[in-house]
Amino acid sequence: VEVLKKSRLDQKPHKNTGTSIIVGVDDLQMLYEERFNMLIGMKQSPNIKPIRNEVEKMEKKLTGYLDLLDSWVKCQRDWIYLEPIFSSNDMKVKLEEEKKLFDEVDDKWKGIMKELEDLKNLVFEHENWEKLAANLNQCNGNLDKIQKKLNSYLDMNRGIFPRFYFLSD
Repeated sequence: VEVLKKSRLDQKPHKNTGTSIIVGVDDLQMLYEERFNMLIGMKQSPNIKPIRNEVEKMEKKLTGYLDLLDSWVKCQRDWIYLEPIFSSNDMKVKLEEEKKLFDEVDDKWKGIMKELEDLKNLVFEHENWEKLAANLNQCNGNLDKIQKKLNSYLDMNRGIFPRFYFLSD
């Protein structure tokens, strides 16, 4: 457990956005998966009875953190893709609703990253990790909606301007 408490989710500044992104997630996921597998092995032992409750709590927490990291990586990937698109003034006019939705996600993302920085990147010590996971899942849902609308907008423009068919999404 001490190794998990000391585990860090490192950050690095992201371009000129005024916020950071997470790095080194693979190492942290591997550490959590190793500990998770160790707990599964412990649960199969006949001598587990005295500490079964603690092992099950830790198993639940590790499962939650693995899901949290998956959501975090997805949110980051989509945010990095959409941030330059929705930082342009052109999108404020053409996709007004999606721009507002992206601004909400952008504010949440920056808040989450600031919170991680305040915790000194000690993600396993986050007291409200369930709330953090819910926020990331909400951001992911909004980012999916934004991407669908953006893809529809691009498809429409490809129909109007056939030369756009050479551009990828």
